[in-house]
Amino acid sequence: MTQDGAVGQVDERRAQGVIELQVSQLETSLSFYTAIGFAIERRHGDFVALTGHGCRLFLVRDASVPETWPRGCNLRIVVDDVDAIRRRIEEAGLPIARELADRRYGLRDFSIAAPDGFHLRFAQLLP
Repeated sequence: MTQDGAVGQVDERRAQGVIELQVSQLETSLSFYTAIGFAIERRHGDFVALTGHGCRLFLVRDASVPETWPRGCNLRIVVDDVDAIRRRIEEAGLPIARELADRRYGLRDFSIAAPDGFHLRFAQLLP
């Protein structure tokens, strides 16, 4: 990792479609996302790029965005072993918003709520 928190160089021209989450407390959110398996790719001031579970997230605390700005996101992250992720969440002591189960739509999944109310749904394809 470099001094600015970078794990490696990323070609930003090929990194389209990344979800950027406006967060109210950057350190609280950063602790949450690293506890559930995301790693810091790079950090600059109130901006952090994270990688994990085959995807990238951007966290930003922008003081110019009013606290009343609506927040909402349901991010589905498909993983190879959803039960292992569920155990990691439990070990981190984080609350589960929707319990792990096999769903009629072909996924085994569960959901957790991030500090700002974003929902992360970890899912595994059913055979």
